[in-house]
Amino acid sequence: EFRRVLFRSIVKKTKPTETFEVEISLNYTYNGSKLTATETWNTRNLSEEELTTKENNYFDRLRRERNQRLADTDYVITKSIEQGLVLTEEFKDYRQELRDLPQTVNIREVNFDTVFPSTPTSFYKA
Repeated sequence: EFRRVLFRSIVKKTKPTETFEVEISLNYTYNGSKLTATETWNTRNLSEEELTTKENNYFDRLRRERNQRLADTDYVITKSIEQGLVLTEEFKDYRQELRDLPQTVNIREVNFDTVFPSTPTSFYKA
């Protein structure tokens, strides 16, 4: 027999900081009319050696992504030189912010998904 059950509550805890190794599990309880899902974060402190390895891997990934984003906009620089176009300050600032990574981030506090500046909407002055 199949029964459709609605989740009435989900308990979610805040993710621990990056100085922890995390294993996530979901536990379900059902009492006849109510299904509850509980998210559990099992953590253990990383040793300094493990943390250093994790940081180095993070910075390697950060540099690769940063380098790719710079390479993806190199054509804009070439076009500006070849056609005498003037770059916007927004575009110049964007590339400078990329070049400043990873020196401007604290590995233990940064979110990789939001660390990069937004790509400018225009590259050349009108």
